[in-house]
Amino acid sequence: MRQLRSKGFPPIYAPSARVAHRIEPERTTEAALFRRALQSGRGTLHVVGMPEAMLLEKSRAAWQLRIASNVAISALQLLAATLEPEERLRFNKVFGRAVTLAKNLEALRWFVRKALDRVRTHGATSALPEPAE
Repeated sequence: MRQLRSKGFPPIYAPSARVAHRIEPERTTEAALFRRALQSGRGTLHVVGMPEAMLLEKSRAAWQLRIASNVAISALQLLAATLEPEERLRFNKVFGRAVTLAKNLEALRWFVRKALDRVRTHGATSALPEPAE
């Protein structure tokens, strides 16, 4: 979809389109759904871009601190969500918090990986590229 958009082909909404999904039972377990939440969170970064991108442009150190604090807060919110007494609400909250935590962890992982690559190839003073879209 990103490649099509980059070549000038916008997505088209077709409300009458029908899609059938065949889902294996092992993909509907709670553990499988939570793995999907983590994958979705990681993928979000690469689709919508880096969180707090404007802060990253202004100050890498401030951005790193913000994302690290986002990871800590997301982890605490995920833990708190597991304590929700109503099962349906608990699942929705845990799923959502897992997506958010994974997105923040992926941002931090991407940044560290790029920083290490930069140090290895260009020394510590070169600028970081933006995440690939």
